[in-house]
Amino acid sequence: MYLISTSVMSTPGHHIFCDIVKNGKTISKLYGGTEDYQGDTQTFVIVLQSGDMVWVRHLAGSTNELLSGYNSYLSGFLISTL
Repeated sequence: MYLISTSVMSTPGHHIFCDIVKNGKTISKLYGGTEDYQGDTQTFVIVLQSGDMVWVRHLAGSTNELLSGYNSYLSGFLISTL
């Protein structure tokens, strides 16, 4: 089992839509609104097998105004072996 945490933040006046993806299938969504530096953060536990991949996908239709640095990230670590 892994703990995964991800966050996105948009710049003022722009919005951003993202999917959290495991092996090509959407498992959750993130949204950063158009107001003053709005963002979304999700932290969850997930079972991953060797070779599984998890990533954040920027969706078409949202702007390219993703605030970078420590405001937008994806991290994870092993919490238990099954």
